[in-house]
Amino acid sequence: MEQGDGGKVSESRLKTLTTMKLEAILTKGWHDDPKALLAARRLHDLAGRDMERYSDYLSSELGSTRNPEISGLEQLFRRRTGGFDAIKQFVAALVSISSEESGASPLICRIDAFAYAFLAGAKNFDLIAPPARQGNEPFQSVLADWLHTTAALEEFERTGNPLPDDSPITSDVYLNVRKVMARRSARDERNVLAA
Repeated sequence: MEQGDGGKVSESRLKTLTTMKLEAILTKGWHDDPKALLAARRLHDLAGRDMERYSDYLSSELGSTRNPEISGLEQLFRRRTGGFDAIKQFVAALVSISSEESGASPLICRIDAFAYAFLAGAKNFDLIAPPARQGNEPFQSVLADWLHTTAALEEFERTGNPLPDDSPITSDVYLNVRKVMARRSARDERNVLAA
């Protein structure tokens, strides 16, 4: 890095350095390969061997790849007894990496849509890694189907009307799943006591 008097970064050089910007591409399912070159789990585990150089390791790995893209970011969040620690450390290190160009394209991070939604609500993750403007089209098409199915299920619950023929789930399957997933309510308890 170019330095001026006293080891300080020159003003012109300081203006060109910015922190890394992140963008999220939402995925569905947990099918990312945790051993892929830029898989979040792999990078975190390797960088974690030397915590003092954690950010440096990530920076060198990203710098050695053309158009880097982090995959499986949710792998640092799910099935973790450490809670948010791993994903917070990883994302903080990514954001702290300096980018030479202020107009540099953001680093893409692939993350499961449900994990992203939870982290957005719990930790304002959407402010750190907003959804990418391009690349989320496959998820948007799936989202439309999910919303259609959800609306049909809500209508079924409210009125008892049968589910449409194009629904990916049958009424019988839904009712069986609902028995397992539905939480008991105070109304259910009162009905049992009154019977």
